[in-house]
Amino acid sequence: MPNDKFSASFKESSVAEFFKRNRQMLGLYGKIRSLTTVIAEYVCNSLDACEEASILPEIIIKILPLGEGHYEVHVIDNGPGIPRDKIGKALGKLLAGTKFHRLIQSLTADELMVYKQNDKIQLEPIGIFVDKFLESNEYEKDISKLNISVPCFDHIKYLYTFRKIKDVIRHPRENEIYEIKTKYNKKIKVTGCHSVFSLDKGGLIKETEARNLSKGDYVACPNKLPETKIIHKINCLDYLDDKTVGERWFCYGIDNKIISSLFKKAKLTKKRDKTGRLREYFQLKDKNKTELLVLKESIQSNYLKKHFLPVNIILRMGLNNKVKNGTIRSYIHGNIIDIPVEWNLTPEFVRFLGLYVAEGHSDKRQIGFTFGKHEQKYVTEIKSFAKSKGIHTTLEERTASLRLKVFGGIISNLMKNWCGHLAKNKKIPEFIFSVDYKLRQHFLDALYQGDGHNTKNRNQLMYVTVSETLAHQLQYLWLLQGVITAKNEKINKGIGKTPSTAYITTTYGKDINKSNVFSTNTKYRIQEHKLLPIQILNEFKHKKASQINPTIHSIFRVLNLGDTKIQINKYITIFDKLFKGKSITNINKHKFKHLLNLGFIDNNYEPTKLVELLKNKLQKIKTITESNLSLLRIIDIKKITTGFKQVYDISVPGYENFVAGSGGIACHNTRGQQGIGASGCILLSQVTTGKPSKIISGTGGKPLYMELEIDTAKNEPKIKLQKELDYDYKGIAIKSEFKEVNYQNSSQNALEYLKRTAIANPHATIKYTDPFNNTYIFERSSGYIPKTPKEIKPHIKCITVDDLKTLAKDNSKKTIAGLFKQEFDRVGDKVIKDINSLLDFDISRVTMGKSTWEMFEKVVKAIDKTKTFAPRLDTLIPIEKKYLEESLRKIIKPEFLSVLSRKPTVYHGGYPIQIEVAIAYGGDAGQALANNERKLELMRFANRAPLLFDNGACGITKAVNSIDWKRYGLRDIDNLPLTILVNLSSVHIPYISAGKQAIAEEEEIVEEIRKALMTAARSLGIHLSKKKHLETKMKKRGIFLNYAKEVAEGLHLLTDRNKKEIIDKLEDIITKKLQIEEQNDKENLEVPEENQEEVEKVGKKKDKITDYFEVDGDHDE
Repeated sequence: MPNDKFSASFKESSVAEFFKRNRQMLGLYGKIRSLTTVIAEYVCNSLDACEEASILPEIIIKILPLGEGHYEVHVIDNGPGIPRDKIGKALGKLLAGTKFHRLIQSLTADELMVYKQNDKIQLEPIGIFVDKFLESNEYEKDISKLNISVPCFDHIKYLYTFRKIKDVIRHPRENEIYEIKTKYNKKIKVTGCHSVFSLDKGGLIKETEARNLSKGDYVACPNKLPETKIIHKINCLDYLDDKTVGERWFCYGIDNKIISSLFKKAKLTKKRDKTGRLREYFQLKDKNKTELLVLKESIQSNYLKKHFLPVNIILRMGLNNKVKNGTIRSYIHGNIIDIPVEWNLTPEFVRFLGLYVAEGHSDKRQIGFTFGKHEQKYVTEIKSFAKSKGIHTTLEERTASLRLKVFGGIISNLMKNWCGHLAKNKKIPEFIFSVDYKLRQHFLDALYQGDGHNTKNRNQLMYVTVSETLAHQLQYLWLLQGVITAKNEKINKGIGKTPSTAYITTTYGKDINKSNVFSTNTKYRIQEHKLLPIQILNEFKHKKASQINPTIHSIFRVLNLGDTKIQINKYITIFDKLFKGKSITNINKHKFKHLLNLGFIDNNYEPTKLVELLKNKLQKIKTITESNLSLLRIIDIKKITTGFKQVYDISVPGYENFVAGSGGIACHNTRGQQGIGASGCILLSQVTTGKPSKIISGTGGKPLYMELEIDTAKNEPKIKLQKELDYDYKGIAIKSEFKEVNYQNSSQNALEYLKRTAIANPHATIKYTDPFNNTYIFERSSGYIPKTPKEIKPHIKCITVDDLKTLAKDNSKKTIAGLFKQEFDRVGDKVIKDINSLLDFDISRVTMGKSTWEMFEKVVKAIDKTKTFAPRLDTLIPIEKKYLEESLRKIIKPEFLSVLSRKPTVYHGGYPIQIEVAIAYGGDAGQALANNERKLELMRFANRAPLLFDNGACGITKAVNSIDWKRYGLRDIDNLPLTILVNLSSVHIPYISAGKQAIAEEEEIVEEIRKALMTAARSLGIHLSKKKHLETKMKKRGIFLNYAKEVAEGLHLLTDRNKKEIIDKLEDIITKKLQIEEQNDKENLEVPEENQEEVEKVGKKKDKITDYFEVDGDHDE
C-alpha cells in the first residue's frame, strides 16, 4: 500500500480534550491493563501497516523500568513508514482510524437508579448519586474502592445480579434525548446513542441505541431484582443525627472499658462554662475531626458510675456498634422511656412501619395514627407492638375515626428518618429492601391495609400516594418480590390553590396472591409481561398474533401444530422423535403433508433444519421464561432536544449495564471502537508524564526524528523538536514514557499478549525485552502474508426499518429495488422478484421518498422470508490451519496438537463467520504455575487479535465450559497441561462490552465453536487412550520380564539348558502374547465417533419437548 495512502487512511476526530479528561474510562482499567493496552495498540498498528504494505513484519518491543509505576516503552517496526508531512496528522491527532475508544451514552440527572452500599439498598436519582463523588471541574472518577454495586443484566444467563461500579461519569450533553415509555408505564430518558436491551427481529436480545427504537419494539426489563445480603437487626443509632438528638437522650448499659478508652488519650483543657466558672474538659476529636469537649467531672461521677454516655457523644465519636447491646433513655413529662439500641426485624415491627407509612404522622414528641372505626384491629396491633418496646400510647375515639398516639421523642425522630415526614415526603425505610422475602411482604401488606385498595371484579391492587419517592420505591420493592407493577399519575385539585399529583401503583392478576391478606377476586388471565412477542418465532410459519403464552401447547397452537389438546399432544409425540433425529414413517398422510408444508420434514420423512432450529428456539424460550427478565412493549417514544445540560452514567466492567428509570429498565453502555490507537498512547504518555513521545519515521531514505505532543485543546500535533538523521531507515520507531502503569508476571501482561499475537500472526517476527531485561524472540513460522480483506457492500439480510428510513433521506428519488441493487451485496432481479411476491406493492416502482414506515416494515419482513444468496465469505481473514499449526508447534512445542478450521458460515443478521480451534496437550501447553506444573489455558482471539480480559463474560468461554470434557479422557480439565485456542473471524464481531474483550453468546457462534472443539477433542481423546494403553502395555511387559528372569533361572537349574536361550524364548512368548491382547483390544483404543446429533448439540441433550416446558395449556390467553 503506498505510504501516503496508508497515512490518509486515518480520519480526523476532535476528541483529544475528552481523552485528557476521561482517559481512565477509555478502556484503561488499571495499571497492568493500561500498560498491556499500550503495547497492544503500538503492535497492532505496526502489524496493520506491514500487512497493508505487503511487508513481513519484524517488530521490536522493549519496556524499561524508570521507577515505581514508571516505564519507558520502545516499539520499532520495519513497516512502510509515514511520509514526513503526514507524521503529525497520523500520530499527533486523535483519529477515528486509530480505533479510538470512548464512552458515548448517558442518562438525564433525574433518572432513578438502585444501588447497594454496605449491604444497604438505596434508590436515588443518578445525578445526585454521581455528583456526590465529582468536583465541579471533574468529568469522571474511579469509585471502585467504595464497593458500590448495581443490578446488571447478564445477557448470557439472562439473570440480574449485583456488580461493582468502577467509574461515575458526568459530561455536557451533546446528543438528543429520548424518553422511552413501555407497557406498565415504565419510563427512562437517555441520550440517543445510549442503548437498552431490546428484542431484534430475529428474536434475540441485543443492545440497541435509543434512537433506533420504535413504538411497538420490545425492551428487556427485570421482573425480579436480585437479593442482597439479608439483615435481621438494625441499630437505631445509625438513624439518628447528632444535630437533632435531644439534650437529655442517653445510652445506658455501656461497658466502662468503652467509656475509659474514649478519654484515655484525650487532652485536658480549661474553659469557663455558661455561669463563668472555670472548669476542666477533655478535648476530643470526633469522627469528622471536629473538636468535642466533655466535662471531666461528668465522666467519673456520672458516666463511669452509672455506665452511660449522652447519645450525641456516641454519634459524634462513631460508637454505634460498640453500644448495640445498650438502651436509649429519654424523658417525657418526667417519665422515663427506655428503648433498645438494637431492634430485631420482626413481622410485628415491619407491619408497624407499613401502617405508619400509610396512616402515620409525627411531631417532636409523638407519632399519631388515624384509622376508621372499622379498623380497630390495627389499633390493637400498634398498641401491642408499642408495649413490647416499652412505649406509652393513648387512644382518642372520635365520631368516625380512632386517633392513636405513640409517645416518645426518640421514636418520633426515628420514624421521621425511617419513613419521612408529611404525606409528600413519605418513604419506605431503606432497610426494608434488605430484609427477607416474607418480611418485605408483611410490610407491603400493612401498607396496603392502611391505605390500599383491592378493586372489585378487576384484580387490581392499588396504592395511591402524593409522595413520588414512595411510588418509585414501591415499584422497586415489588420487583424484589418478583412482581411488575404499573405506575400512573393523576392531577388532583388539592385543598389549596395549587394542584397536586397523585401517584398510583397497581399490582395485577395472579401477582396479588403473593400477599398474605389480599387475593384475586375474579378469574384472571396471564399478565402481558409473562407473554412473549410473536417475533421470537419468526423463522417459522405461524398464525397471526402479537404475543404468545410461552407454554408448549400455546406455542404449538401458534405454529399450526394442532388446535385441541389432543391434537397438540399427538404432535408433541412426533416432535419428540424428530428432536432425536429420527425419521417418522408411522404418521397419516394428512400429518405428513402438513409437516411437509410447514417445512419440518422432507419427502423422505426426515427432519429438516427447522426441527433443530425449533429445538434450540424452545430451549431459548425456556431460558427466558425461567429468567428474571420480561420483554415489555414500547408504547411511546418522545424526542427531547432542549434542557438537561449535564448527563450522567456509570461504568460496570464486564457488564456495562445497570437498572435505572421509573420501574427499572436495563441500560447498556454502548461504547465506540476497540482500542485507543497509537496517537491515544502518545496522549496517555503525555498526560501521565508531561513529556513528548520521540518518533523516528523513515520511508527508505534518511529518516526524520521528531519529539511530538498533542495540543489537547485543538486536537492538533505540537512538534517540540525535529531533525533529519544521517542513516537509512524504513519503518516507525516510537519511544514513550508512562506513569500510573505497572508490569507484573501475569496472564494479562505484555509478554502473554505478544506470545498470543505471534501465534495468531505466524508471518511476524516479534522480539521483546521485558522490564527485568529478559529477552523473548518469537520467530516467524510462515512467510505467507495474510491477504488484505475485500471491502464489500452490506448483505440485505442485515437491513432494518430504521436503516431504510435513513437511506431514504439521501436517496428519495430512487426506487427501493434500485437502492437494493446499488447499496447491497448480491441483490439481483430474482431476489427483487421474490421480495415483490410477498408484498402488496412493487418495490421496482415505489420510490424511497414516498415509502412510509409501515411499507418499510413490510419490506423487511419480506426480506426475512426470502431466500437470498449467502454473504460473500472471501472477506474473512483467518489464521489458516496450516500456519496456526506451524506457529503452535514452534512456540508451545506440544506433545499432541489438533488444529481444526471450520468452513465459513453465517450467523444471525447475515454476517459471515469462520471458527478456528486448536487443542494442544503436553510440552509447554497450558499456563505455567510457580511449582513448575501447568493448568488449563484458554486463548481467545477475534480476527487474530488476542482477547486477554473479561474472560468470564465471553461466549467463547461459555462454549468451552459447556462441553463434557470427561468423555474425551480429560478429567479435571482445569489442572491439565492443556491449551485451548479459539479464533473467530468475521466482518462484524459481536462484542458484548466497551473493551471489546469478550464475544457475545450468539447461538450460531457458540454452536460452531462447540462443533469444532468436540471434533478436535476427539482426536486428543484417541491420543490419550493410545498413550494410556501403551503405558499399561510397557508396565505389564516389565512385570513379565522380571518374572521371566526368575523362571529362566529355575529352568536353567532343572534342565541345565542355556540361560540366555531360555530368556530369549520367554521374551518371545511374552511379546506374542501382548500382541494378541493388543489385537483383541484394538477396538477399544479409539474414542467412539459421535453421531452428528451429538457433535452438534448445544448444552445438555433434550430428548423430549417436556424437557423444555411444562405441558400446560390451561392458562392460554
